[in-house]
This record gives sequence, structure tokens and C-alpha cells, in this order.
Amino acid sequence: MRNLWPEWPRVRSLIATQRRVLFLLDFDGTLAPLAGRHDEAVLPEAIRSLLSSLQGRPRAGVAILSGRSLSDLRSRIGLPALYYCGNHGLEIEGPGISFRHVEALSLKPVMQGAAVRIAGDLARVPGAVLENKELTLSVHYRRVPRAALGPLRKLRARLQIETSARPIRWGAGRKVWELVPEVPWHKGAASRYLMRCLRDPFPIALGDDTTDEDVFAALGGKGVAIRIGRPRASKADYYLGSQAQVARFLREAGAALDEAV
Repeated sequence: MRNLWPEWPRVRSLIATQRRVLFLLDFDGTLAPLAGRHDEAVLPEAIRSLLSSLQGRPRAGVAILSGRSLSDLRSRIGLPALYYCGNHGLEIEGPGISFRHVEALSLKPVMQGAAVRIAGDLARVPGAVLENKELTLSVHYRRVPRAALGPLRKLRARLQIETSARPIRWGAGRKVWELVPEVPWHKGAASRYLMRCLRDPFPIALGDDTTDEDVFAALGGKGVAIRIGRPRASKADYYLGSQAQVARFLREAGAALDEAV
């Protein structure tokens, strides 16, 4: 994985020669800086303006893929012409597209039953927050005091055992545990679905967390995959040093699209 900017002239030329480009963008930690609480995340106005500008270009489409619910994602961004993939891609809305994963919908009662069970236990852990997104759940522990982390991990181990007989998959992100229905779907599958619907555009993916690795893998060597930050291992082609560099990338990518094919 290489630093994007020394390679930018080559990547810029690659973008400029595409007839159609689809940006596949994560929200938290990519478009919006990470916040102390999940409900405090705010999309910078400069990023919102750049997204609107990209979507307005005839050769570009913009998709936002997030673990957040679809309604939460749309309300935080507020640009109706974009494609929104909420709940890790289990629900997708955008121009000409309306998708809900049928099997995940059928497992909604299972997820809600787990939510009731987990909420009771988490109420005894200071700083822990359960985010109920109907189709999926998130346990946020960024504000859990250090002294309570050990008991929280033991609680997770017990809850994993208790839910092991149910069709629920546990995952981890940045100071968050994700509970999703056990179905063959994730951000990568949602990305492939969008690309099929949009007739195989050239994909450009940006993300900062483990769930974004599914998107990078889904590109299958086609397109450009960019990780925010530099982890020890990633399926991305390039990395940006920090979330603060995302605005520059979107601006430069838009300029590349303005060049003649």
C-alpha cells in the first residue's frame, strides 16, 4: 500500500480517461471526522459541497456506504441525488434504485430480541451505548472508562455465547462492536450490486475501518481503493495519511473528471 500523493499524477490520468466513475465512500472517519459519540458526527460543509459538485458532473456518481441506518445517513448528508447504502449495505436508496435485503428483513425480530437482551446488560456499563438500527446493532464504547473495559469485554464474551445459536454475526470496528444478521451480504456485496445497477462504472473506494476492507476486496483489482490512515495490512492500493486529506482528494478527483476523455 503506497502513499497516494506521490502516485497522484498516474492516478489522476487513470480517472481522467474513464467514461463513468463511481465513488464508494465511507462516512465516519472518512467523510466526517470521528466524534466522541456516534450521534455527534457532523459532515463538514466543505465536504458536502465537494460531494454535491462531484455528483453534478456527468461522468460521476457518488455512493455513501455506512453502518449507520439509511435514514440517519441521509439526514446527516442531505444530498438527495446521491446513492445511500445504510446498515452495511442491507438497505440502499438512490436515483432509480430501492433495495432491501429480504433475508435481513426476515431476521429483524431476531435482531430486536438481541437488542432487548443487550440493552439491559449495557445499562450497567458507564459510557457504553447501544445503537439500534433495526436491521443491525452497534455497541459503542469510546467513552467507557478504562477501569470498565475489562468487565465490558467479559460481557461481550458472554453475550457472544448467548447469541451463538442465533443467526447473528459479531464484528469490530473503531471503538464499536457490530451485530449484523448472518446473511451473505456486506459493504462489498452492496458495492458490487451498485456497480451492476449502474452498468459497471470505474470504482473509487475510500474508507478507514475494517468493514471497508470488504469494499476494497470487492473491486477485484479494478478501480482505485484508498485507505484513510495506514494500518499494518489492507487490501487498498493507496492510503491517505489522515481524514483531513479527504477534501483535497475529492477536489483533485473532480478536477481530473473535468479533463477530456
